[in-house]
Amino acid sequence: MIDVMEFQQLISYLNDNSGAMTFLVTAVYVVATIFICWANIQSANASKAQLKEMQRQFYSINRPIVSVEIVYLRRVFWALRFTNHGTQTAFNTKIILDSDFIESLSEPRFLKIVKDNNNKIRTIGINQSYDLFIGGNDFRKRDSQVPIKGQIIYRGINDSVYAEDFEIE
Repeated sequence: MIDVMEFQQLISYLNDNSGAMTFLVTAVYVVATIFICWANIQSANASKAQLKEMQRQFYSINRPIVSVEIVYLRRVFWALRFTNHGTQTAFNTKIILDSDFIESLSEPRFLKIVKDNNNKIRTIGINQSYDLFIGGNDFRKRDSQVPIKGQIIYRGINDSVYAEDFEIE
């Protein structure tokens, strides 16, 4: 056990050195506070990075996705069908067809339709389609078998621009 004399000496030592002890305790608190601030800054930066990644993932999933296919309608018409399979409306959708394909169309009325609609801006809703008629029954019999090439450019709700090339032989 600590005897009374040693206890009094300890109290006397602490009284004599109270300024130094206060300095040491304050220094430890300052170092601990700096460490806590640094850890909070690292945590905030990690949260910002996580938020950006979550936003990127959200917009990559929740966006318009426009595809193209060739369809034969009512056993009379051939058309390019542009369908939005995404979860957002495709705004400012521009369909740009290759000029070689356009010039290869032999039926004048369909050539005019395609030329008039090339580069036109339209909106394609969710699960909706736009049909661009490219020919009648004579379309398959045309001399020039130029592949259907083009590009679809459209915007999503967050103003992101998407561009996809397509080619159908």
